[in-house]
Amino acid sequence: ILKDELGFDVNFIGNNGAACRYINGDIKLKQMPTSIYIDLANYVNENNINSTIALGYKGQWVWSNKNCFPVGSDIYTQEYIDTIPLADLNNMDPDFGIERIQVFVEPNEQKQIKALIEKRNYPAFVTTSDEYLIDIIPLNCSKGLSIMELCEMNNISHDDIIVVGDSENDIPMFKVANRSYCINHAAKHVTDEATHIVKSVAEVIELELK
Repeated sequence: ILKDELGFDVNFIGNNGAACRYINGDIKLKQMPTSIYIDLANYVNENNINSTIALGYKGQWVWSNKNCFPVGSDIYTQEYIDTIPLADLNNMDPDFGIERIQVFVEPNEQKQIKALIEKRNYPAFVTTSDEYLIDIIPLNCSKGLSIMELCEMNNISHDDIIVVGDSENDIPMFKVANRSYCINHAAKHVTDEATHIVKSVAEVIELELK
């Protein structure tokens, strides 16, 4: 879809760097076991934590429950939520490889729930990608690592990289680029990691063209 919209092909980084599609058609996936999802979903359900654990599993989007956030919020319509199947935790393959687990949380509970997840010491990296989302991804990946891999593949100097972001999961790519732009609505610990703070992507383009 992106290729059709742009009119030309591009390298594409997804799932915080866990999934990469290159112009030559190669796809590279970095994965962790589904057992992490099963354990966390059971933990959240058993402790009545107001959170939904979401996963793309074997080509299907599944949720750990449908009585917690984001149900009732304006993130998804109820009609859409009704189409999402509940994860059958007892019959999931714990060894099946997955690229990302998403944890929906109330924004004011994000820090607390993120700390609870980190205490479980999963072989994974925990970050945030929105005020209501916590992302769990494989240890050996990030946007920054994927960008460095692209640079090595294409013989591109880090001096020639420009990155733009607005979330915690963008910090790794801020660290590998000499010119990093953070949109000013981001949290302070995110904006502190960028070399420039801007109002929009349009401002980034204007500054770079000058």
